[in-house]
Amino acid sequence: SMSANAKKQPKPEDCGIGIAFEVGRKDFLLARALVDGGSAEQSGVIRVDDMLVAVDGVPVRGFSVQQVAKLLLGAEGTYVEVSFQRQNTVYTTSLQRKPSQRRGKSSAQ
Repeated sequence: SMSANAKKQPKPEDCGIGIAFEVGRKDFLLARALVDGGSAEQSGVIRVDDMLVAVDGVPVRGFSVQQVAKLLLGAEGTYVEVSFQRQNTVYTTSLQRKPSQRRGKSSAQ
């Protein structure tokens, strides 16, 4: 049955990189907050107000938070490559998806 299959598979929505986004200038999403203990915060690379420009090489300008969530969220332990812009510098870093520490915080990816 369908429900038996669903139990075996990890829940992709559980695992992200611990960033809450908001729409910023020029239709780019900005990192509004970093979740304590999340991969983004632990990386020491990403800062609040950095602009998300690509996920796994896919340009995300004009994407909604929900559209970006589909790219960022995935199975626990897998990696996602994110590119951010800070002032005139673009940097790319690879982050491991982890289960969300704060269950009720659905706004963070």
